Amino acid sequence: MANNHQLVEGKTPEETLLLNIGHEIENFKPNFPKANLKHTFILSPYGSSMFGLTPLSSGQLYFGIPQLFYEKFKSAKWLYMARVKGQSGLYLVMQIGLGKSQHPIALRIFFRSRRLGALDESITSLRAVPMNKDGGTTREIDVLQGFNLKLLQLDSFVWEKRDENP
Repeated sequence: MANNHQLVEGKTPEETLLLNIGHEIENFKPNFPKANLKHTFILSPYGSSMFGLTPLSSGQLYFGIPQLFYEKFKSAKWLYMARVKGQSGLYLVMQIGLGKSQHPIALRIFFRSRRLGALDESITSLRAVPMNKDGGTTREIDVLQGFNLKLLQLDSFVWEKRDENP
């Protein structure tokens, strides 16, 4: 991702995120199988590789977000991050819409099953932090800019059903 990339601004932080990563969402490609997923957006392998996942020996789990998108990510209405039984990747769930048209959607970020399997299931939250272009972060940045997200273990895509949200 080039440093001179300008974000396309939407009406909300959630819309801005989707506008700027839409080219990396597999669902929008013509050969994507049209499954029953109406509220789950699958990031491409390249799009997923923009994000980092680092477990620390302290039991803390860091979720690295590219600096370019970080402020918009931080401003979005994130509900939680989820691991779904039998699925590779993590699902970042946010609220979109207003009033009666509010609905959660998930952005699937692919991480290898082995990597996810190495995470202790007792981890119930993660710390979202900005990453520099080399994929690194610092403790100072974490303390000043990071934010926490719940990490849920789910059996299904509950955000696909309006009345089944945790």
